[in-house]
Amino acid sequence: MKKFNVLLYCLLLLTTGCGDMSSPTKNIPGPYFLEQSDSDKWRLYYDMGNGDGHGRGEVDEIGWTDKHIFIKLNSEFYLIDKTKDEQFLNANEIVEGPFDETKFKSLLDSLNIRNLNLRKP
Repeated sequence: MKKFNVLLYCLLLLTTGCGDMSSPTKNIPGPYFLEQSDSDKWRLYYDMGNGDGHGRGEVDEIGWTDKHIFIKLNSEFYLIDKTKDEQFLNANEIVEGPFDETKFKSLLDSLNIRNLNLRKP
């Protein structure tokens, strides 16, 4: 009977630890994903594989093209040039900005980007 209780206890321990405890994530085209933190904030990561990511920054709204990712955080805007990004760069090496709304619109014009749709993750 004692062996049965020990086996049952071990089985209960194993089954209670099998849930998915990971944070919600969303994929972004290219090697990127968004992950929601415990405080319901979203962060952008460069996907390193196997669920690992190199942080690019916090996100309120996001949009992208084939070559760029655009981020809005509070009232400021940021740009990532996907053609220059690589997994071992730190955020301060690849994220450009902050830009105010006027400079951001000018940046979009200089990149010939029309109708960019920034949206919440």
